[in-house]
Amino acid sequence: MNRRFSVFDLNMPFHIQSKLTTRPLKVSSGVRRFVSYEEAKVWAKKSGIQSWKQWCEAKRPLNMPSCPWRTYALSGDWIDWGTFLGTGIVARQKRKFLSYLGAAEWGKLHGIKTKLEWSSAKKPANIPYKPDEIYTRSGDWNGWHVFLHSVKSPA
Repeated sequence: MNRRFSVFDLNMPFHIQSKLTTRPLKVSSGVRRFVSYEEAKVWAKKSGIQSWKQWCEAKRPLNMPSCPWRTYALSGDWIDWGTFLGTGIVARQKRKFLSYLGAAEWGKLHGIKTKLEWSSAKKPANIPYKPDEIYTRSGDWNGWHVFLHSVKSPA
């Protein structure tokens, strides 16, 4: 049997084993077990952690993983940081934005005429902060002037 995935370690007292809920992790000093995914989520919420960076900087108990995405991926519990921390934030690379014309229309409707105005405007989640980066990848980008003036005014 692979020691990394064993449920019990014969060197660990049974009263400690019975309180641990997830797979052990082999470390130099023996076997370490982490709390369940749900228990880690609750701890993060109680601790006020709202980002990956805060998780890394937090003083976690020894039974709390430093890399929860690795620890909980094997059990199929891990989705993303937004789900784990309860913030609902979606990673930039996974966000779905409006089309080029849809974002340009949004800018026009909000009276945005310059790059500076675009950057300082509060935008919904489906409008990119840096449209030049997003729409260059799709081949639609032709510059800020074209982007901010490409949509015709409604008649």
